[in-house]
Amino acid sequence: MMDLSNFEIISTVDLTSKQENNYTFHRTPAPEMILLEAAAGQDDCILFLIKQSEGNITIEKTKSLQ
Repeated sequence: MMDLSNFEIISTVDLTSKQENNYTFHRTPAPEMILLEAAAGQDDCILFLIKQSEGNITIEKTKSLQ
């Protein structure tokens, strides 16, 4: 998470996934949430919901497509 007024890193979270995945961020209607798609070609795709609240980040695995 970054403070856009000065580009300072506020918080970080490590993702425990494979290095060969391609990560794509998607906007949602809610400003405190974004979707993260972790795709491994045509073999696998995992969708995560990332939420920000009071300086904390939570990541929830929502779906795995194989």
